[in-house]
Amino acid sequence: MKPEPAEPFYSTLAPRGRTNIPVRVRRALGIEAGDIIEYIPSGDHVIIRRAPLDVLAEPRSASVSPAQMRATAAAAAAHARSKR
Repeated sequence: MKPEPAEPFYSTLAPRGRTNIPVRVRRALGIEAGDIIEYIPSGDHVIIRRAPLDVLAEPRSASVSPAQMRATAAAAAAHARSKR
């Protein structure tokens, strides 16, 4: 049996590309202020999840560089493909 799709959540994209993650999504992911989250583009949608432990173990900065994001996204996508 296929599970029912979850109710969608919405937020607005601000001019500088920022948005808020709804509290119910943050709770479901177990994330809070200061946590690193990962964005994985997948076709017409993006997977948002708590960053893997190897990323969390790295020294934190205010943001992750684009190169780090691409490397993490590529590794996560490869890992997801290997699980199919």
